[in-house]
Amino acid sequence: MKWQEYFVFDKKLLFSEPTIKGTRVSVDEIIKLLAKGWNEEEILENYPKLTKKSLQAVFYYLLCKTMYVLSKPEKQVN
Repeated sequence: MKWQEYFVFDKKLLFSEPTIKGTRVSVDEIIKLLAKGWNEEEILENYPKLTKKSLQAVFYYLLCKTMYVLSKPEKQVN
């Protein structure tokens, strides 16, 4: 999956937060909903512009971002 096809990174839209194309829904918003206990079905019902593929893109984006952060060597504090 090319998660990049599902997102917009626009300074004029939610301060450059990764936002799902065609919406004003950010990756952070989806994560907050999941943290509150929402499931995929509830998210799709309440945000009809989202699709299962766009939610999969959110998860893939987070996976890639996490792997990138974890692959960076830790900075040593002197």
